[in-house]
Amino acid sequence: MRHERHACSVLVKSQKYLLLVCASLILCCSQSIVAQSGRRAAQPKPAPTPVAVTSTETAKPERPVVSSIIVGGDLIHDIKKYGDADDNIKDTIKICMERLNYDPPMEVINGGKMNLNQAKERAKKETKSYVLWFELSVKFTDDYLMEPYLVFIDYAVLMPQTAKFLTSGRVYPSDHKNILSESVLRVPTIQRGPDLDIQLMMVVPILAARAKAKF
Repeated sequence: MRHERHACSVLVKSQKYLLLVCASLILCCSQSIVAQSGRRAAQPKPAPTPVAVTSTETAKPERPVVSSIIVGGDLIHDIKKYGDADDNIKDTIKICMERLNYDPPMEVINGGKMNLNQAKERAKKETKSYVLWFELSVKFTDDYLMEPYLVFIDYAVLMPQTAKFLTSGRVYPSDHKNILSESVLRVPTIQRGPDLDIQLMMVVPILAARAKAKF
C-alpha cells in the first residue's frame, strides 16, 4: 500500500515537471513569434530623393561653317568730293579677299560698293554665302595738300537669309596685333597722315583676320 502511494506521488511530480517544461517552451515560442512579428511590421525608412544639380556653365555655341563669303563696302569722308573713294573701296576689297582666301582657302566673292542696308539686302537673298561688309572712315590733312588718311574701319559679317550679325567691330590704324595662322604679328603703329594706300595694305588684313576668326 505504501509502495503504491509512493509510485502515485512520483507520477504526479513527473506530470507537474512535464507541464512546467511544456509551459516554458510555449512561452519561449510565443515571445519569439512576437519578436519576429514586430521586426516584420517595422517599415524601412524611404531613401532620400536625390536633388538634381543644375550646372551653371552654359555650352558655348559652335562656330558656323562658312564656305562662301561676299566682300563689299563703302567709304565716308569729310569733304564735298573725293575722287579716289571708289579706288580705295576696290583696293580694300582686293586685300580683304586675298586674306580671307588664305589658309584655309574658301570661296570669296567681290560684292562691290555697298552701304550697310544694301549689304543686309544682299545677305537676305543668299542661301549659303555670308556677307563681309566694311566702311572706311577717311579724313584729310589740314595743310594745303589735303592728303587723305584712314581714321578707322567698321566691319560686320552678316548671316545669309536673316542678315543677322555674326560678328562686328572696328579696326584702327594704330592696332598692332594681327592673328595669322594662330600666331601674333606686330604691325607698326601708323601715325596720322601717311599714304592711305599703305594704311589699307597694313590694316585691312587685320580686319579680315578678325572676321575669319569667328568662323
